[in-house]
Amino acid sequence: MPPLGRAPDPTVYHARIGTVNALLAAAIVTTGSALAALGFSLWAGYFAMSTYGPAAVRRWTYPWLVAAPVLGIVGVACLARVWRLTRLWVEAPQDGLRVHQGRRTDWIAWNDVREIRTWPARQPGPTFAALEIRRNGGRRLRLTRSLADLESLV
Repeated sequence: MPPLGRAPDPTVYHARIGTVNALLAAAIVTTGSALAALGFSLWAGYFAMSTYGPAAVRRWTYPWLVAAPVLGIVGVACLARVWRLTRLWVEAPQDGLRVHQGRRTDWIAWNDVREIRTWPARQPGPTFAALEIRRNGGRRLRLTRSLADLESLV
């Protein structure tokens, strides 16, 4: 119980640690695989050139040179998602919601909320996959299961 005259501290909801760690692991593995594919392509090109001549270089290096940028793009996309998730959190004081997304903070007062929708998860039990808050002005905010303890926020 807070002291008299002081409001209780708001509940803060951060991103799920498991989601962030899984995305970070995927980013490390795919980026490392991209670098390995690029290194193997350089080695295969050198070996093909020194052993069989210039005709074999393209045939030996082409698949690895195609795979390297694709894996690199997937790795960078995972890193971007991790960056976005670690900068997202929601505070729930008594008079509304404060959504922090990087430098931007959005305040939603409870009297500004027109409708709240939830979508159930595909697993048994009272779990939710997403929460959508529609405001009076028509703006929408969608929070997904990437937030830890979304059920208590609902």
